[in-house]
Amino acid sequence: MSDRIPRRALVTGGRTGLGRAVCHRLVEGGLKVLATTRQELPAPEPTLRWLRCDLEAPGAPERLWGEVEAATGGEGVDLLVNNAGFGIFSPAAGPDAGDALRRQAEVLFHAPAALVRLALPGMMAKGRGWIVNVTSLAAEFPIPMMGGYAGAKAALCAWTAALEVELADSGIKLIDFRPGDYRTDFNQAMASISTDGSADPRAAAVWRRLEHHLANGPPPERAARDLWRALERGRGGVVRSGSFAQARLAPLLARLVPQRLVRRCQRAYYGL
Repeated sequence: MSDRIPRRALVTGGRTGLGRAVCHRLVEGGLKVLATTRQELPAPEPTLRWLRCDLEAPGAPERLWGEVEAATGGEGVDLLVNNAGFGIFSPAAGPDAGDALRRQAEVLFHAPAALVRLALPGMMAKGRGWIVNVTSLAAEFPIPMMGGYAGAKAALCAWTAALEVELADSGIKLIDFRPGDYRTDFNQAMASISTDGSADPRAAAVWRRLEHHLANGPPPERAARDLWRALERGRGGVVRSGSFAQARLAPLLARLVPQRLVRRCQRAYYGL
């Protein structure tokens, strides 16, 4: 194992999708992994232990960190992967828009930031560690009907960038990991707490495009591979992951063309 690679990790939201793929890749790389789920706990494995946690609950990050400390004998972890989250499909001016914004900000921004603050003292004492905040390409290219999700992810992007500057030369690396559309059950989880937009033709058009993009996206194992490669190379900063069009071409074009043209392309991309 490379000296750059951490030995013990905490991955939130590790039961399905990208989180599950990341857990498996870390275990394959020789790490001991603690992973959280809101669902029933799976059977423990020699190098993968499950903790139940719903980050939307008040005080959840503090309770989770207490369990991490107990499970590691007070050693904590040297890799934190803030992956847990969910999306609410809701028009920005809809009747439940305020509640949707609050819930997503709590889980997608405040809870990860709290876990970082809890993990940092131990990492600082050791003079090393990794923090991976899983954000989204939606922070750069907001998805219609998912403004709350994009806004919370963008906030986490900016906070991570500020923290990276603060922690320069500390021995702690930060990664703003920005995945695009992957072939996961993200929309199914989102639909269970919201709506597919069937009563609104514009929302329904966006929903159909979202379903298409996810169904045709790469497998989540690619995201896990991209993250592992960044860890191996000791690379911090922004790491984009996804299809060539989303993770490479779109960010390049966004730097070269006027923003009004970028937004026009986004409308076409989502059927608006």
